[in-house]
Amino acid sequence: MKKIIPIFLLILFYVSPAFSLDLAAYASYWDAKDSKGAWGTGAKLGIPLFTDHLQIDARAYWYPETSDDTVGNIEFL
Repeated sequence: MKKIIPIFLLILFYVSPAFSLDLAAYASYWDAKDSKGAWGTGAKLGIPLFTDHLQIDARAYWYPETSDDTVGNIEFL
């Protein structure tokens, strides 16, 4: 019994899949036609589901406001 438990634990940790997250940061340039372009930053978080080939992606980005107000105030619901 003393030999079986360490062997069982070794097998259990050997075959368990590793959990991984995808983290990324990026920067991009947005060239709008009617106003000045703007640099923006963003971040990405990916969580795998069941396999490495299937995952949920969450992305967030930020662009500063441009100086030209050609569109006016737009409210998104």
